[in-house]
Amino acid sequence: RYAVHRNTVTHALVEAFEAAYPVLRALLGSECFGRLARDCARARPPRTAVLAEYVAVLPDFLAATSLVNDVPYLGE
Repeated sequence: RYAVHRNTVTHALVEAFEAAYPVLRALLGSECFGRLARDCARARPPRTAVLAEYVAVLPDFLAATSLVNDVPYLGE
């Protein structure tokens, strides 16, 4: 049961990231962005129930990934 709940929460968080960062999703492609969003959601779980506040963690998470080395303008 826990795995189902975890996957449902992760999916909701990925959708929140997609809604908040549509240009980044278009630049990276849906598969790469989805992987990035899932990794972020699992590494940095929400500390607030307000998703509009939570999605602000993605830029810092992105800056700490090697993806920025591959695509330098993403850090901006």
